[in-house]
Amino acid sequence: MSKCEILILIIPAFFLGSNAIAYDEKYAHPYITESAINKSELDNYLKSYLNLPGGIGTRYDGEPILKLITNGSANEDLGVRARNHFWNPCKDNGLNDLMTGLPNRSWALGYGENGEELYACGWGIHWMDGSCNDYSWRKAREHFYEALTDINEEVRNENFREMCESLGRIIHLIEDMGVPAHTRNDFSGHLDYTELAGPDPMSWLGNLYEFHVKKRARENAAYIPGLAQGAPIPEFSTPQEYWDAGVYNGTNPEATVAGGGRPQAGLAEYCNANYLSRFTIFTDGLPQGHKHYHPFPGVSSLNSPIAVPHEITAEDGKVDLVMHSAKDKHGEQIDNFVAVKYMADRIYANSENDLTVYYRLAYCLDDAVHEAYAANLVPKTVGYAAGLINYFFRGTMSIGDSTIETFDDRYRISFFVTNTTATGEDMNDGRIELVIKYPTGENTYGYVRALEANGKREVPGSLSFDVLRKNLPNRQLDGLLDLFVVYRGNLGAGSAVHETDAVCVGHKQIQFFSSTSHEMVDIALPTWYLGNSGSVCANNLFPGCKYRLNIEDVVYSGPGDMSICFAQNDCTATRECDGDTIGDLRSFHQQDSCVTVGCGEWSRGIGVLLNVQVDKDPEARFQPGDFYEVEIVLTNLTTGAVHRCRKRCEYEGTCQVILQE
Repeated sequence: MSKCEILILIIPAFFLGSNAIAYDEKYAHPYITESAINKSELDNYLKSYLNLPGGIGTRYDGEPILKLITNGSANEDLGVRARNHFWNPCKDNGLNDLMTGLPNRSWALGYGENGEELYACGWGIHWMDGSCNDYSWRKAREHFYEALTDINEEVRNENFREMCESLGRIIHLIEDMGVPAHTRNDFSGHLDYTELAGPDPMSWLGNLYEFHVKKRARENAAYIPGLAQGAPIPEFSTPQEYWDAGVYNGTNPEATVAGGGRPQAGLAEYCNANYLSRFTIFTDGLPQGHKHYHPFPGVSSLNSPIAVPHEITAEDGKVDLVMHSAKDKHGEQIDNFVAVKYMADRIYANSENDLTVYYRLAYCLDDAVHEAYAANLVPKTVGYAAGLINYFFRGTMSIGDSTIETFDDRYRISFFVTNTTATGEDMNDGRIELVIKYPTGENTYGYVRALEANGKREVPGSLSFDVLRKNLPNRQLDGLLDLFVVYRGNLGAGSAVHETDAVCVGHKQIQFFSSTSHEMVDIALPTWYLGNSGSVCANNLFPGCKYRLNIEDVVYSGPGDMSICFAQNDCTATRECDGDTIGDLRSFHQQDSCVTVGCGEWSRGIGVLLNVQVDKDPEARFQPGDFYEVEIVLTNLTTGAVHRCRKRCEYEGTCQVILQE
């Protein structure tokens, strides 16, 4: 038979678990969330602006981003958080039915309806404190910012995971606005028997509409993705509007249906004005102060209060004779809007009083009704969730050609940044930072962070960032660097600030010193080996000894910066040095640096190759008369013997050694 009227179990509400309060955590919420992510721009955003080629498939600790977010969506029902999952757009409040709770929208955003902050809970599962949420929009913004700007990769990754968890929970909360009971203050509508679901009797209870969607999704994994195909994705100016855009005032349900030039309503407004829940069937006749008063839909929204019987195939496969009325007025038009019971005609014929109290005896919401609701509400919910995801990641920038100036102690990296936010919103008052990501090994990276050097706080514009040379190891500069510009602050249209703590990012990958600024240029000097037999600077290296090579003095008149590279033959770096150690013996820029080597049974020596960083412009390279002079000290750490070698080279088309002692 078709499920229409189920015995209600009277159970203290504070004992109710998550199964009794919302879409389930295994099918409905994860499938809706996954569909929303797939319809959103998140995958492209991750690839284009965070340089994650795998997009939503990128893994953190073995879990892809898609899974991290859907896990968060499922986890939002942990503990008794669900009492904060209700929002009545007609009264701008949360749950007030058997239990009370914070408004869903406030809970999700981390701000009360008066703008006050909802502080973090610590544990984040909200067992005792009803005024805190560790997984709000506000917390997601904080985690996203730290994930972009912290220079410790482990901390970055942890914050990114927490951002995904928070985002999933926020998506769960907007999804609940597609459930009529959650927008019509109907906690009681979650106490119906659904199915025998294990040893915990609390898991047997739930909302019949939500259970219907769960059951269909459990039976067919393509059910929700199929409904989601036609989901429109709305765009709003503020995150609050995805819940409630202030379009519906209780008298104009037509305004909640987009079209005809009407503004888009929030999901809670649309759901409240156009659908019924178990204990709010035609409650427009109740006093306006009643907890279940809702002006629409009413019996007047139906094409006929009494329907003609028709046959349907019930879930047991048998044909049932049922009656349904369609809603053809006051907003969304829906066939099979409400099931009409066989006693309805008697109630209408014999009652001389207000019928509101009798409507639940005359009408119910059966599987055919739930399917009709789901056909509209599921794609609507997917679209709003996708829109909210897009809104969170909407702030973007592009980085133009870079120039890099080299100073004794720092690099100055400059480029023009363009605001590419698709909504056209302004970035006019925020903190602007540059984060440089450079490779330190196979699949390992280091990070450098710098504030805008001139204190600029708006985009677009020309920006400069000073990076200390000691913080950007020179040996890492011979390759690709990832530049991330991060803006945190106001994002809005003109004087209308839509967010005060938005996080926006731009990315560009560059070849260090290869754009319009500098590159490494070999000065055409053969490798100079200390230890080569016959060399004026010869100092044969003894097998089994350890040596330290110090650069004590460099005199240089040419363009750019001098670099000295070591070329070893059969020697191994030991990193036993009192000064700055060159880890891989390839390059460095410091005049007072050293490297320690240990040699095997035979060695040719330690090769010294001199290079310079100069502008790509040929006129900025070595000119006749330019020279360098360098003194290198080789110390035998085993015997204590010290050998000095000084070399001078003047440039006359090639580098001619004029001093070697």
